[in-house]
Amino acid sequence: MTDKDYGNLYWRLESSCPLRCVMCSSDHLIRTIKGYENTLLDQAKEIGFKTIVFTGGEPTLREGLPYLLRQAGLKGFMTRLDTNGVYLNGTQVALIKPYLTMLGLPLHGSTAEAHDLVVGKKGHFNAIKCIADSSTRRGLSLKITTAVTKENISDVKNIADYLNHSIHPEIYGVNALVKRNCNPQAYQKLKIEEEEFENLKEELLSQNYPFKLSFCFGHKDSDMAYIFVNPDFTISVTAGDSEHIIGDLKNERLEKILSKVKINHELHMRRFEETNI
Repeated sequence: MTDKDYGNLYWRLESSCPLRCVMCSSDHLIRTIKGYENTLLDQAKEIGFKTIVFTGGEPTLREGLPYLLRQAGLKGFMTRLDTNGVYLNGTQVALIKPYLTMLGLPLHGSTAEAHDLVVGKKGHFNAIKCIADSSTRRGLSLKITTAVTKENISDVKNIADYLNHSIHPEIYGVNALVKRNCNPQAYQKLKIEEEEFENLKEELLSQNYPFKLSFCFGHKDSDMAYIFVNPDFTISVTAGDSEHIIGDLKNERLEKILSKVKINHELHMRRFEETNI
């Protein structure tokens, strides 16, 4: 393993989001800055990143998203768009499909009632199903992710069964709540213990689903392994239960910024392998 081994670079295009998920932090105030997009992509390519994960907040709020996806593809990156799907429909999926390796969507309940309650938007469960169907018809690979909480952990097996019969993703990501991303009060109320997560993991792995399973339990599976580009082009890494800003692409090269910290390359690449096709 060398310092040139990099997998996913998570690019937060926007910090705002139209959903109000019960577990999510309400801090969506990072100012979006433009003008360094090609600088980022060029420097990320130079140091060996393989995939650009376009995320947020909600990345589809970003003007010119298809252009950014295209630029990333032309530079040789695999691309994944992690979106809540609120602003996507079949026409928009068709527009971005040529530039995408994978589309990432959330699903936090096995029924409309359960899922919509988590995200605070009635009809969102059905919207996700429609987007997934449209994507599958167009040959676009899907990654579905569930944030596991005290309130839905007993439903995760049902979600996986629903995916198996109705959506057919390439990857199902099962993630415990992460303290750094949560409203503090909600985190204390909804967090699960590692033993609960491990029991769930064992149950799902025993089912031999046709899709790949990806599991992440907080800092155990993410410490110094996730690298983010924020909407203002600052760079941050996951560190314990927190996330630390380590530099600013507007002032320094990406390689120099990453050299300031000891990235856990083994864990970073393992997470890359588990979350990509």
